[in-house]
Amino acid sequence: MDNLYRDFILEHYKRPHNKGTLDPHDLHFADSNPTCGDEMSMTLVLDPAKTAIADVAFDGRGCAISQASASILTDGLRGQTLR
Repeated sequence: MDNLYRDFILEHYKRPHNKGTLDPHDLHFADSNPTCGDEMSMTLVLDPAKTAIADVAFDGRGCAISQASASILTDGLRGQTLR
């Protein structure tokens, strides 16, 4: 089972989903972890009613876990409502 999770994380690290930036965008967030050096930013486009996430992208650099988790997170965010 451990190999399954390791392969899943490595796949998202090697071929991240939603990597890049969206321009124009409605929301932007950026942060870094000074302890390990990871840096991440995320841009979101909202639907016309501004009630749900229409598109999302991330960019940054860091370890396999941070990059893979951003890829996995962005897959799950698209279509989510803000309320």
